[in-house]
Amino acid sequence: MNEGGTAKAKVRGASSFHSETEPLFIVNGTDVGTSYVSAANLVAAMEIVSVRVLKGPDASLYGVRGGNGVVVVKAR
Repeated sequence: MNEGGTAKAKVRGASSFHSETEPLFIVNGTDVGTSYVSAANLVAAMEIVSVRVLKGPDASLYGVRGGNGVVVVKAR
């Protein structure tokens, strides 16, 4: 995370389905929104077991909210 807590993540690049470009974050099965900073503050890096990046048809499970991609984090 950069100083000031303004770090962002992009899955698809500059053009996106919504005006926002941030992906949806799912941490241990819970939708935590599109803020990378909020998602990063929920889990210590050493506790992360896996990270999957979903886009296209794989992200459709999350409906229109997954239109910019989905980052699925599993932690201990």
